[in-house]
Amino acid sequence: YMDTSDFKLYNLSIENDIDKYKVRFRQYNNENDIFQEIKLNTQEGKQKIINKQNNFKNLDDIDQIRYKNLDLVPAIKISYKRSYFNFRNVRITIDKNLQFESTKNHSMSKNKLMSKFNIVEYKILHQQKPDIESSFFQNPVSFSKYNYGIENLYNLKPTIFVV
Repeated sequence: YMDTSDFKLYNLSIENDIDKYKVRFRQYNNENDIFQEIKLNTQEGKQKIINKQNNFKNLDDIDQIRYKNLDLVPAIKISYKRSYFNFRNVRITIDKNLQFESTKNHSMSKNKLMSKFNIVEYKILHQQKPDIESSFFQNPVSFSKYNYGIENLYNLKPTIFVV
């Protein structure tokens, strides 16, 4: 994930429900291809813009980019194992073995953090909304791997997280 050296994007995501965005570079399943993903949350809704990158051989090659008049540098590297499932017109992902790693751009941090929890996420695949939430033993909550990692590696404002 990319951010400014003073975590402007992180602060935007904490302070605002809309008019915020995240910029990340991603590799899937240890493949060589690298993708830039920009996740936008605006009044018109959520959107993800994905562009394949040909100018980087690995994620460590990414040093700095400019986006919306901000100089962004790598802020955190997040890795995990993901499993996919389909259930009642819903895609369910389970992320485990989450690892958060600080970058050379932010020296006031811990180096690594391993989580002891798994993340279950569901996305509705069709317009018709199935009653998926009744299948869970507690109400779903919003969770950001990026915010959690930044807060715990860099000792910033904690996220409200209910288990």
